[in-house]
Amino acid sequence: MIKNGVGTTKSRTTKLTVILKPYVSKPLPSFDLLEGKTATFSASIKGGKPLAYQWQKDGSDLDDQTKNKLSLRGVKLSDAGTYKLIATNPAGTVELEAILTVVAASRSVPPIPDQRILTASNEDWDASATILRQALGSNPTTGQTYLPQTDTVEDGDGTIYVSFSYTENKSATATNYVVEHSTDLKSWTPLDMANTSVSRLDRGDFIEVTVYLPANGAGRFFRVSIQP
Repeated sequence: MIKNGVGTTKSRTTKLTVILKPYVSKPLPSFDLLEGKTATFSASIKGGKPLAYQWQKDGSDLDDQTKNKLSLRGVKLSDAGTYKLIATNPAGTVELEAILTVVAASRSVPPIPDQRILTASNEDWDASATILRQALGSNPTTGQTYLPQTDTVEDGDGTIYVSFSYTENKSATATNYVVEHSTDLKSWTPLDMANTSVSRLDRGDFIEVTVYLPANGAGRFFRVSIQP
């Protein structure tokens, strides 16, 4: 408001927006795991929207890892290192670090002939179950099995997503993976991938695939169908 001896006038109003810098409400845990276990880093970061996330390992960006959660299944010795989550909004940046230590698993097992892995020639082996284990990257020699996992994750805009993760074994060639959903566990329909975002993380012997879809999306149950 401006005054002088002959009158008063007011300027036009304007709006002031204050954006809260990102801040940490939950620390990032470190892990000391045996080889083959799962490491899940999950951070709780608050602040003004929009928030953008980027995961790094030993200072290098991890491709397609832009959520507030990072899951590493079947960790190997090469996965050990320092993991960092960088959260940014227009007001600033916050960084969290955690250390993953991987201890080699000690095991001694006899070899299994290839035909027992791929066929049901032995009555102790079921063909469907064996092929499924191989396609998902499990190791019938050690008994280790990778099962699909579901979880929820929040992006930088506060939108909640359902995450569905599974592995694709690189040695299981000519295999088609189809993510399906159902509301009654009876009728299954292929998931419309146009409404999802997909992360594919190369884990050496297998690809770790995570499908993100809005929490209000179709289907309450999810599975991965392995087709030749």
